[in-house]
Amino acid sequence: MISKLDKDQERAFEDTVALLRSLGHEVSEQDPDYGMDTIPAVLVRYLRGAHQDAASLPHPERLERRTRSIARLGGLIPQALLERSLAAEAALTARLNRVLESHDVLVTPATASPPPRIGQFQGRGALWTLNMVAGMVPYNGVWNVTGQPAASVPAGFGADGLPRAVQLVGRPSDEATLLSLAGQLEAERPWAAQRPPEFA
Repeated sequence: MISKLDKDQERAFEDTVALLRSLGHEVSEQDPDYGMDTIPAVLVRYLRGAHQDAASLPHPERLERRTRSIARLGGLIPQALLERSLAAEAALTARLNRVLESHDVLVTPATASPPPRIGQFQGRGALWTLNMVAGMVPYNGVWNVTGQPAASVPAGFGADGLPRAVQLVGRPSDEATLLSLAGQLEAERPWAAQRPPEFA
């Protein structure tokens, strides 16, 4: 699914970039080299992981129907495909991390669209849900595959009163830089006491 960036989320991202510059950080634009193999790599790990997690539960039959369907999809992935995907992860990680050779942190939107309403996906099937959710969070899964530190940091509220955020991605094993930067952003725009109008 091709993702379209929500206007409020785009504004949250741009405001964060402006705030970082005002704090003295040098910010430049450079996209990671995601390539054509990134989405398949994420899907193989995600689906196969769901299958393995469900199989390890004492009562997998108690899972929601949609979750059981996703786990079944993961069971269709051959072991050989999983092993090829795992073997390619070092090269994928190296390629994605080129963007961090000249930058300390990568900043992306945290989501492409507003959070779903409660019950919005109720009754929907596994493939429909997977497709919709993938379009909502296109910036995140790949960094789970590489295993490097990333953080979702609050970045204000949208016109609907719901929070928006940016994602900070750090170099492998460099959690300290992410935590420091996240703390600096929070100090400049505290959020913990704020609530959307419907939840105040």
